Amino acid sequence: MLEALGKGLLIGFMLGIPVGAVGALTIQRSLKEGFAAGVITGLGSSLADCVYAFVGMFGLSLITDFLTAWQREIRFGGCLVILVLGWRMGRKSEALEMTATSASPSRRSGFLSAFLIGITNPAAILTFLFAFSYFGLGAVTSGAEAGLVVIGIGCRTLTWWCVLAALASGLRKQMNEEKYWLVNQVLAALLLILGVVIGISALY
Repeated sequence: MLEALGKGLLIGFMLGIPVGAVGALTIQRSLKEGFAAGVITGLGSSLADCVYAFVGMFGLSLITDFLTAWQREIRFGGCLVILVLGWRMGRKSEALEMTATSASPSRRSGFLSAFLIGITNPAAILTFLFAFSYFGLGAVTSGAEAGLVVIGIGCRTLTWWCVLAALASGLRKQMNEEKYWLVNQVLAALLLILGVVIGISALY
């Protein structure tokens, strides 16, 4: 049981390095609203990872076949989500919001945005299947053990988001409206570039 959890943690460690679109969102939310907002954003991505890990771990071939067959269309959907987020982020020039009350709707938005980005990456299921095979998890027959692997992956990827959110929120006190606007523009540009790259890659 503990071995299964440990393998899940290790897979999450390998696959959960905070990069890409969700990383940009996590940094932006952490700078704007603080550590909790960044973690909640990352949590959306971790949940998407858990969904795909669950599909792969429990051998839900029907879902896997569907995701593989419609991979291009789903990735185009993810491309559109990232482009819209980048456009919205780039056009906002509001100052830092320091209160949790005003930030609550934005936190929900951050969670859902990160989840959508993660769930519209069907290639993740293939990555998980490869990782499970590499670590010999295909032989896991116990539902409890399979569940622990999924939990381990979720916990480990969320740890990465916590670290990133902590680093970004630590710089928050040094931010003024002008610096925040500049960082916002850089992150928005990154999202737009990633969205275009994903859209082009979906063609091949």
